[in-house]
Amino acid sequence: PPPLYLINAHAEVLDLLDESDPEKLKEGFKEIAKLKEEYLQRHSFWSGGQLAGLPENRLVAEDCYKPAMQFFEVLEQDFMPALLNKDVAKARAISDGKLKAAFLEHRKAVDQLVTLSLERAKRTEAAADKEATVLVTLLVLVLLGGMIFWDILYRAQQGTTISFLEDIWARNLINIFVAPVRVSEFIVATYLV
Repeated sequence: PPPLYLINAHAEVLDLLDESDPEKLKEGFKEIAKLKEEYLQRHSFWSGGQLAGLPENRLVAEDCYKPAMQFFEVLEQDFMPALLNKDVAKARAISDGKLKAAFLEHRKAVDQLVTLSLERAKRTEAAADKEATVLVTLLVLVLLGGMIFWDILYRAQQGTTISFLEDIWARNLINIFVAPVRVSEFIVATYLV
């Protein structure tokens, strides 16, 4: 994210090189101070255990942080005073030298961080896709199993009812009542037949 990436601060530096109005320079310096504060807040958030145990933690805590602090240090101690003294040539030399070197080192670490994060996101996405496939398969199996079980119960209930009705239609109730079969045995026999 931009607060953790010095791209906005670097763009502000490049804009300040072409600025000669002292009021606009001060506004630019305030904007850089704000960007530094946002960077430090994001850095403390992400290095405060959010990435503990991950390779990204070293990149955020060290590889991105050291050049960023060097960038802000050169900016505050060399670049800003040169601009305030209207020494644009010196400010441009600082911008093209120390500031650019610190920014490029920071950018290299950010690019590595982005690459690692994208790889992690792809792995997480693949795992989620696999899990979703398993869940859909289980859902289909449960639905098919439920339909089969429902059909078995329906057929068994239908068989019991038809068998009983056939005895009633044949006026054979005496056989039902006289048979030495309990109701539970009658029902089990009907299910099996």
